[in-house]
Amino acid sequence: MGIGRTKIPPWGHEHMDADSEDMAPGHGRTGHALITSNGLLSDGAFRALRESSLKMPEEIALASFDETPWSNLVDPPFTVIEQPTYHIGRTGIESPVNRIQDPRRPTREVTLKGRLIVRRFCGRQE
Repeated sequence: MGIGRTKIPPWGHEHMDADSEDMAPGHGRTGHALITSNGLLSDGAFRALRESSLKMPEEIALASFDETPWSNLVDPPFTVIEQPTYHIGRTGIESPVNRIQDPRRPTREVTLKGRLIVRRFCGRQE
């Protein structure tokens, strides 16, 4: 995964290239936000953005899935989509157990709702 020359590999920030100059406005990019799929990637993205010349959140915003203990401790605090991890785990166990108990049981689609927590990294004034 990468934006410009900022490479944020799936294993985290340890092997990242933080040369992010080409993400700045006026360098042919139209996006002004970065969304990561988990806390580990948001850590790497935050480090790369902090090392770049971009002003956060004025020039680029950062949002992530997963509420992590540190997501509201950095400056500016991350915007996150908090996932219902307890219910994801419970459903992930109950579904196959129910299938084992009743193999003819029809399949079902489960949708669990997350919660958007908007913080200053997306420009919110607190």
